[in-house]
Amino acid sequence: MKLPKNNWGLKLPWLALLLAMAAANAYAVPPNEIVRSNSPLIFNGPCCSFSGEKVFVTEPATPVPVIVSWSEDFTNSGGIDALATLYFVIGLSVNGGPCQAYGSQAVYPVNFVPFLSRTYRWAVFPTDGPPANKLHKGSNSFELCSGGTDPDLGPQSQTILQNTMSVRLVE
Repeated sequence: MKLPKNNWGLKLPWLALLLAMAAANAYAVPPNEIVRSNSPLIFNGPCCSFSGEKVFVTEPATPVPVIVSWSEDFTNSGGIDALATLYFVIGLSVNGGPCQAYGSQAVYPVNFVPFLSRTYRWAVFPTDGPPANKLHKGSNSFELCSGGTDPDLGPQSQTILQNTMSVRLVE
C-alpha cells in the first residue's frame, strides 16, 4: 500500500499532542509561587498575626499586577457570643509590610457548622501599599496574616486546617 506524499492524517495527531504539551508547560506554576500546608495554623487574638507561609514572584523591570489566591478549611472559636458575632479578617503582607486587605477579607462563621471552606483571590497592583513595600523589580514576597476583629468579645481563635496559596503575574 502506498501512502500519499502529504500525509496530514498521521501528522495532525502528533502536532496536536505537541501543542497540548506546550500549553500545559505554559501554565505550570514555579515552586516558589505556590505553597500548600496540611499543618494547622492557629491565629489567636486581634488582627494581625503573620502565618509564616509565603509565596514569591519575580517582577519584570516594570512591575505588573499580581493575583494571589488562597484557599482554606477553617473554624472560628471563642468570644462572648462566637457563633453569632465572631469573625476574622484575612490579609496579606507584601514585601514584609503591614497586614492589608487587597480585596475580600472577612471570614464569618456559620452557626453550628464546625468547619468551612473559603477561597480568596486578591489583586495587588504596583501602586498598592506603603512605598517601601510596593511591588518592585525582582523578587516580591506575599505572606498571609489574620486575626480577630473585636478584642471586646473575649478570647478569639481561628484554626486553619489545610490551605493553599499561590501568586501569578498578570500579563
